[in-house]
Amino acid sequence: MRGSDLPVIDISDLDDAQNILAAIEELVEYIEDVERDKIMSDEVEETLTMALDWYPYAVSCLVDAEVEFEHDAAIQEVLQDAKDALDPLQYTIEQLLNDNDDLKEALED
Repeated sequence: MRGSDLPVIDISDLDDAQNILAAIEELVEYIEDVERDKIMSDEVEETLTMALDWYPYAVSCLVDAEVEFEHDAAIQEVLQDAKDALDPLQYTIEQLLNDNDDLKEALED
């Protein structure tokens, strides 16, 4: 995954909601695979930074979609799954980036 792979969120039906959930799950897997004990490549760091910037947008879009589809139980379920998957990412990404900065500083010393 690359930062440019982060989706524009436009949910108009169940398929759209499922596609967004799949994209978020792919991002979660990517983040879980980031090695914590060595300095990240520039590409990984850039992807994580872009994902961190994308996070508030994604949450806002999912909340808006919940309101728009409040009477569609199937879409609501998928949106909730997407929000649940997205929820811990901000903290996790911040920790990864902070740890990476610490590793870089330690290397400079």
